[in-house]
Amino acid sequence: MFNEKNFFTHKRIVWERLEPYGFTKTENGYLYSTKLSLESFQLQVLIDNNGNLQTELYDVASGSEYVLHKVNNSQGEFIGSIKAAYEKELTSIAQSCFQPDYFQTPTAQDLLAYAAKTYQSQPEFLWTRFPDNAVLRRQDNQKWYAALLTVSKNKIGLSGDEKIEIVDLRLPPEEMAQTVDNHKYFPGYHMNKKHWYTICLDGSVEPVELYQRLDLSYKLAKKK
Repeated sequence: MFNEKNFFTHKRIVWERLEPYGFTKTENGYLYSTKLSLESFQLQVLIDNNGNLQTELYDVASGSEYVLHKVNNSQGEFIGSIKAAYEKELTSIAQSCFQPDYFQTPTAQDLLAYAAKTYQSQPEFLWTRFPDNAVLRRQDNQKWYAALLTVSKNKIGLSGDEKIEIVDLRLPPEEMAQTVDNHKYFPGYHMNKKHWYTICLDGSVEPVELYQRLDLSYKLAKKK
C-alpha cells in the first residue's frame, strides 16, 4: 500500500507557510482541500497540531472515499491520471510548506551545506531500516565520499548509549595510524578501516578542518 508520508520523509513543517499555501487553521491543526483530475475528486490534506499528516481522497459524484490511488499494483489510464494528480499535489505541498530536516547538530548541517555548495551533493538515504543514515557521492562516478550516520556512542568506542551523529570519510591508508586517536578521530564505523575513519559531528573538529577533510575524501573517491 502506498504511503503518502514518503513524500515528507526527512522534511520538517514550516508552520507559517501553511496558511499562505491555502491551508485553513482548525481546532486540531490545519486542513487543505482541492479538486483533482478534472474536478472529479476532492483531496483533503490534514496536518494535526503534532505535525502528523494524512490524506483523504473523495469521489465528488458519490461522496465516497477513493483508495485505488494508494494501491501499488493498481493499473489503468484512469487510475494513473488520478495518481499523477495526487502525487503532483503532495510534491507541491512538500516543496512549498516543508524544509529539509536531515541531521540535527549544527556541525552536521554546516557540513551538508558545504557539500551542497561545493560539490552539488545532497544526502541520499539508502536504507529503509536505517532512515537516519545517508551518503554523499560524487556525481561523475557515483562513488561515496562520505557517510553521515546516527549511532550510539558506544558503537565507536565512547562511553554511553545516547545517540550521536558521525561522518565516515576516506583517508590514505598511510595516514590512518597517525590520524586515528580514538578521541577526535575513530576507526571507520561499518567501513573498511584501512581506508575510512570516523569523526563525531559534535563540534570537536573545527569547521575549517572538517571541510578540508571532506575535500580530501572527495578527491580520494575519484575514479582511477
